[in-house]
Amino acid sequence: MKDPSISIIIPTYNSSKTIKRCINSFIYQLSSIDSILIIDDNSIDNTMDLISDLDFKNLFFYKNPKTGPNSARNFGIEKSKTDYLMFVDSDDYLEEGAIKKIKQNIILSESDILILGYSFTVNSKIVKSSSLSNSKFISSKKNILEIGF
Repeated sequence: MKDPSISIIIPTYNSSKTIKRCINSFIYQLSSIDSILIIDDNSIDNTMDLISDLDFKNLFFYKNPKTGPNSARNFGIEKSKTDYLMFVDSDDYLEEGAIKKIKQNIILSESDILILGYSFTVNSKIVKSSSLSNSKFISSKKNILEIGF
Protein backbone atom coordinates (compact mmCIF):
# COMPACT_ATOMS: atom_id res chain seq x y z
CA MET A 1 0.00 0.00 0.00
CA LYS A 2 1.25 3.48 -0.85
CA ASP A 3 1.63 6.20 1.76
CA PRO A 4 -1.99 7.09 2.64
CA SER A 5 -3.06 10.72 2.48
CA ILE A 6 -4.94 12.17 5.44
CA SER A 7 -7.21 15.19 5.78
CA ILE A 8 -7.34 16.53 9.30
CA ILE A 9 -10.71 18.21 9.79
CA ILE A 10 -10.89 20.77 12.59
CA PRO A 11 -14.20 22.45 13.50
CA THR A 12 -13.61 25.85 15.12
CA TYR A 13 -15.62 28.48 16.93
CA ASN A 14 -13.80 31.26 18.77
CA SER A 15 -10.75 29.03 19.06
CA SER A 16 -8.05 31.70 19.20
CA LYS A 17 -6.75 30.43 22.56
CA THR A 18 -6.18 26.85 21.37
CA ILE A 19 -6.01 26.62 17.56
CA LYS A 20 -2.29 27.34 17.11
CA ARG A 21 -1.26 24.74 19.69
CA CYS A 22 -3.58 22.25 18.03
CA ILE A 23 -2.22 22.75 14.51
CA ASN A 24 1.41 23.17 15.59
CA SER A 25 1.24 19.79 17.32
CA PHE A 26 0.94 17.99 13.97
CA ILE A 27 1.62 20.33 11.03
CA TYR A 28 5.31 19.33 10.92
CA GLN A 29 4.24 15.66 10.80
CA LEU A 30 2.26 16.03 7.58
CA SER A 31 3.51 15.36 4.08
CA SER A 32 2.65 17.17 0.87
CA ILE A 33 -0.20 14.70 0.16
CA ASP A 34 -1.97 15.50 3.45
CA SER A 35 -4.27 18.42 4.16
CA ILE A 36 -5.73 20.43 7.00
CA LEU A 37 -9.33 21.59 6.66
CA ILE A 38 -10.43 24.17 9.19
CA ILE A 39 -14.17 24.64 9.23
CA ASP A 40 -15.10 27.78 11.15
CA ASP A 41 -18.57 28.32 12.59
CA ASN A 42 -18.60 32.13 12.25
CA SER A 43 -16.05 32.93 14.97
CA ILE A 44 -16.02 36.49 16.26
CA ASP A 45 -12.49 36.33 17.70
CA ASN A 46 -9.19 36.30 15.77
CA THR A 47 -9.12 32.57 14.98
CA MET A 48 -8.81 33.24 11.23
CA ASP A 49 -5.93 35.70 11.72
CA LEU A 50 -3.95 33.13 13.69
CA ILE A 51 -4.49 30.48 11.03
CA SER A 52 -3.43 32.78 8.18
CA ASP A 53 0.07 32.98 9.74
CA LEU A 54 0.63 29.24 9.27
CA ASP A 55 2.71 28.04 6.34
CA PHE A 56 1.36 24.81 4.89
CA LYS A 57 0.45 24.38 1.22
CA ASN A 58 -2.61 22.24 1.86
CA LEU A 59 -4.20 24.29 4.65
CA PHE A 60 -7.78 25.22 3.78
CA PHE A 61 -10.04 27.52 5.77
CA TYR A 62 -13.80 27.48 5.24
CA LYS A 63 -16.66 29.38 6.81
CA ASN A 64 -19.30 26.81 7.70
CA PRO A 65 -22.65 27.69 6.13
CA LYS A 66 -24.45 25.92 9.00
CA THR A 67 -23.85 25.75 12.73
CA GLY A 68 -22.25 23.31 15.13
CA PRO A 69 -19.25 20.97 15.10
CA ASN A 70 -21.11 18.02 13.54
CA SER A 71 -22.17 20.16 10.60
CA ALA A 72 -18.56 21.38 10.30
CA ARG A 73 -17.26 17.80 10.25
CA ASN A 74 -19.76 16.83 7.54
CA PHE A 75 -18.75 19.92 5.53
CA GLY A 76 -15.10 18.86 5.89
CA ILE A 77 -15.91 15.36 4.67
CA GLU A 78 -17.49 16.86 1.54
CA LYS A 79 -14.41 19.04 0.87
CA SER A 80 -11.79 16.37 1.55
CA LYS A 81 -9.94 14.75 -1.33
CA THR A 82 -7.66 12.38 0.59
CA ASP A 83 -7.64 8.64 1.29
CA TYR A 84 -8.44 9.00 5.01
CA LEU A 85 -10.10 11.49 7.34
CA MET A 86 -9.13 12.43 10.86
CA PHE A 87 -11.19 14.60 13.18
CA VAL A 88 -9.37 16.80 15.66
CA ASP A 89 -11.13 19.38 17.84
CA SER A 90 -9.54 22.82 18.03
CA ASP A 91 -8.58 22.33 21.69
CA ASP A 92 -6.92 18.94 21.03
CA TYR A 93 -3.32 18.27 20.17
CA LEU A 94 -1.41 15.27 18.88
CA GLU A 95 1.63 13.60 20.38
CA GLU A 96 4.95 13.75 18.56
CA GLY A 97 5.05 11.07 15.87
CA ALA A 98 1.30 10.40 15.98
CA ILE A 99 0.71 10.87 12.24
CA LYS A 100 3.58 8.51 11.37
CA LYS A 101 2.16 5.86 13.74
CA ILE A 102 -1.31 6.32 12.28
CA LYS A 103 -0.05 5.90 8.71
CA GLN A 104 2.01 2.84 9.68
CA ASN A 105 -1.06 1.27 11.30
CA ILE A 106 -3.18 2.01 8.25
CA ILE A 107 -0.64 0.33 5.97
CA LEU A 108 -0.06 -2.69 8.21
CA SER A 109 -3.70 -3.37 9.05
CA GLU A 110 -5.25 -2.31 5.73
CA SER A 111 -8.17 -1.06 7.80
CA ASP A 112 -10.86 1.34 6.78
CA ILE A 113 -11.27 2.84 10.26
CA LEU A 114 -8.75 3.35 13.04
CA ILE A 115 -9.94 4.32 16.52
CA LEU A 116 -7.12 6.07 18.34
CA GLY A 117 -6.01 6.33 21.93
CA TYR A 118 -6.32 9.59 23.83
CA SER A 119 -5.45 11.47 26.99
CA PHE A 120 -7.90 13.74 28.76
CA THR A 121 -6.33 16.37 30.96
CA VAL A 122 -7.68 18.85 33.49
CA ASN A 123 -5.33 21.55 34.77
CA SER A 124 -2.39 19.77 33.09
CA LYS A 125 -3.09 16.49 34.90
CA ILE A 126 -4.11 13.36 32.99
CA VAL A 127 -7.55 12.34 34.21
CA LYS A 128 -8.24 9.52 31.74
CA SER A 129 -6.26 7.98 28.90
CA SER A 130 -5.77 5.09 26.54
CA SER A 131 -2.70 4.56 24.39
CA LEU A 132 -2.28 4.39 20.64
CA SER A 133 -1.17 0.79 21.17
CA ASN A 134 -4.77 0.07 22.26
CA SER A 135 -6.10 1.36 18.94
CA LYS A 136 -8.86 -0.56 17.20
CA PHE A 137 -8.67 -1.55 13.54
CA ILE A 138 -11.89 -1.90 11.62
CA SER A 139 -11.93 -3.54 8.23
CA SER A 140 -15.44 -4.95 8.06
CA LYS A 141 -18.99 -4.46 9.28
CA LYS A 142 -18.46 -7.44 11.59
CA ASN A 143 -15.58 -5.59 13.33
CA ILE A 144 -17.82 -2.59 13.94
CA LEU A 145 -20.49 -4.76 15.54
CA GLU A 146 -17.89 -6.54 17.71
CA ILE A 147 -16.61 -3.21 19.09
CA GLY A 148 -20.16 -2.11 19.81
CA PHE A 149 -20.66 1.35 18.37
